[in-house]
Amino acid sequence: MATLVARRFLLTALTGAWWSIVLFSSGPGASASWTKELLRRLFGLSGDALEVTNLVVRKLGHVGYYFVLTLAFAMCLRAWSREASRRQLLAAAVIAFGTACFDEARQSLFPGRTGTPLDLLYDGVGVGLALWVLTRGGTYSSSAKH
Repeated sequence: MATLVARRFLLTALTGAWWSIVLFSSGPGASASWTKELLRRLFGLSGDALEVTNLVVRKLGHVGYYFVLTLAFAMCLRAWSREASRRQLLAAAVIAFGTACFDEARQSLFPGRTGTPLDLLYDGVGVGLALWVLTRGGTYSSSAKH
């Protein structure tokens, strides 16, 4: 029993922490110019190499953030349930993608930041990849008990 409570607490805390990181990174401090400067300083990039690397890093960031967020929500919801269900996956996807919509809208409130439908598409790719991974065998696969 204590292990279950600890697991639930830990998963809830980690999910909340990741959710906070996602929302914090959409603020004014994480603009394209900020990541570009970071890449320039860390790797000495400039010109086209800097532009392309910055674009790739930022778009992979969108996919990665929402991939992990969806996994975290699915695991957290599973920890608080008696058995796994596809509804948990749907709820995790809705919460994660809802966060992405809020995040993109929120970005447009900050100078130097823009929320774009293309970024929302990358966020959706992260959500979709997480769902794909979760449904490949194991707890949420079509062969598992629902």
